[in-house]
Amino acid sequence: MTMPKSLPSASSQVDRALVGGVLLLAFCVGRADSGSVARCIHQVGEFGNEMVQICVDDDVAAEKALSQYPAKTRSIVARCSRHAEANGWVIAKRCADQDIAAEDALAGHPHEHKPLIEKCTNEVGDRGRARVKACVDQAIAAGQTPRRN
Repeated sequence: MTMPKSLPSASSQVDRALVGGVLLLAFCVGRADSGSVARCIHQVGEFGNEMVQICVDDDVAAEKALSQYPAKTRSIVARCSRHAEANGWVIAKRCADQDIAAEDALAGHPHEHKPLIEKCTNEVGDRGRARVKACVDQAIAAGQTPRRN
């Protein structure tokens, strides 16, 4: 005996119930967008509703925090947020936090490191200040600092 094609499988019924429950929970709270919910279901849905809800809550908190960063960090936040829809706001926030800290650290370097910082900035391109700092730190560790005349 074959099952009619119109009946959904048990696993698809469970999947729909999981998605429905999480969507209802997230939208009842009124904080999450559908992108966060869908991304979290995809990333951690196999671990249950509680993990999805934690993921959504973290995502919403990270997005809110980024929206409150000072104006001087807007370019960093914008760069790090470009892929937030795919990667999540937690990753975007981590990227921004690392780049902001790297920017502060690079500003504290002695003036004679300026050519090295510029060189690394050109090499790294638009991949963030944390990568520039890593390049500078690696060059300094390798003894590539400019010499005084």
